Amino acid sequence: MSKWLEYTSAFEEGTENPYFEVDSTYQALSSVKKLLKEKKGQMIFLLGQPGSGKTYLLNYLLKDDELENKPVYFETPLSSPKDFFIRLIKHMKQNPISDDLEALKEQAEVLYTDTKTLILLDEAQLIDMMTLEFVRILSDSRVFWVVCAMHEEEGKELLSKKHFKSRPHKVIELGKLSFQESELYINTQLGFTHDKSILDFHQSQAKRIYKLSNGNFRYLKKLMYTEFSLLHEAQEMNMKKFQVPSKALLTMAAIEIGLINV
Repeated sequence: MSKWLEYTSAFEEGTENPYFEVDSTYQALSSVKKLLKEKKGQMIFLLGQPGSGKTYLLNYLLKDDELENKPVYFETPLSSPKDFFIRLIKHMKQNPISDDLEALKEQAEVLYTDTKTLILLDEAQLIDMMTLEFVRILSDSRVFWVVCAMHEEEGKELLSKKHFKSRPHKVIELGKLSFQESELYINTQLGFTHDKSILDFHQSQAKRIYKLSNGNFRYLKKLMYTEFSLLHEAQEMNMKKFQVPSKALLTMAAIEIGLINV
């Protein structure tokens, strides 16, 4: 196997890479955990640009052993209010007692009354308004803590609506990586290598990499992943000119994933 494939795995999206704690993510985690200490549940809106780490944070919460109960994680958008309540009921290893929406809501509330339950909704901006309204109504029972991870623009537009604005809720925003965090992340992920030239090159290009990725965590990972993929392809095709990291390869990687328009 090409050594460059080993490098790509360090930046591959969705792999079990070690959790990398950035300041905005740490603050968001602390805020969620602080809210869970309150007696009554509420809606929590986690807002950020695509690639800012919202899904990353939800997955961390899902595996957090410090939480009293395992969260209910909705990785894909809900299809209907009934789907939402049925999945909550089945999470408690129970079967729905009715097909009636109100009955399903009441059953879910009864099942969870004595538990401190965190519901995680990823890509919540894709949930239709009727279903999201039922989620809000359920949160009014104050039995659940509901984290709605949403794109920043859609989230702020939703929260400007009267029926959300007037209800108890908290807003947590995820920002960009700082330059220092971007540099530290690259060095951390490349920590397994003993090739000093690779570390030195990426350290010398840290500012350029940060500028290309615009402080976006997902773009940063994609840029690094694509750079090493190109190095692997160059080795496979015996293109000696492109078999070591270079400014040209970084530019090519940025073009390939759309960070530079040509």
